Amino acid sequence: NQQYRLPLTTASKWRVLEPDSSYEVDFHAVFPLDTIPYTHLMVVADNALNLTEISELNNLLLSDPLNLKHYIIDDSEFKTLKLLNDRTSGANWVNRWNFSTKKIQSNFWPGVGFQRGRVVSIELNNNNLSGQLPAELFNLPYLRTLSLYNNKLNGRLEILADSINTRNYRCDSLNHLNLGYNLLSGEIATFANRFPNLKWLDLESNRFSEIDTLLSRNISTLNIQNQVFNHSGI
Repeated sequence: NQQYRLPLTTASKWRVLEPDSSYEVDFHAVFPLDTIPYTHLMVVADNALNLTEISELNNLLLSDPLNLKHYIIDDSEFKTLKLLNDRTSGANWVNRWNFSTKKIQSNFWPGVGFQRGRVVSIELNNNNLSGQLPAELFNLPYLRTLSLYNNKLNGRLEILADSINTRNYRCDSLNHLNLGYNLLSGEIATFANRFPNLKWLDLESNRFSEIDTLLSRNISTLNIQNQVFNHSGI
């Protein structure tokens, strides 16, 4: 049992609380996630002055063990995360996901950011992903950041774009995409222009050789270094 004490004073800076009076105290505390079920809040009177207690009733238990509200991952997005895991050799990842529950616990979903049960970011850089990305990944409606830098992903982006288009998948929230240092190939613009709000695109050090269409003007930051391009304007 560990006890942490927060010294509290009255508004007038006195340490004497008036008998038969009521007081409100607002405070903010941060607890380690795994301690939540064992945490109680108490007020201990006269602790700082070490005065003799008249009654143990001066030590007031303010709470039962704290309960943490766990958000649950949306069913369709849980399936998408599972598909990404299966298609990119999740068993060989450096930091693996735990599919035993849909509860959102940070240690179960390293690299994934959630808001109220919806996926808003996936950052799995240097995580030994291999294989091809599923089109379903680009149907996450709240996904803003996708960063899969320095893995072993392969496949042609225009084929992925065709699959996204055929299924009418939308990823309108995506504004930051980093697929640098992988083994991707194909035509860049056909894929990148599928995302109307994309601002930041990094495809450095892949195997791209074609840009047949103009990239969207919305892309303000672009990194496509270290490719073998076949284009008269480059």
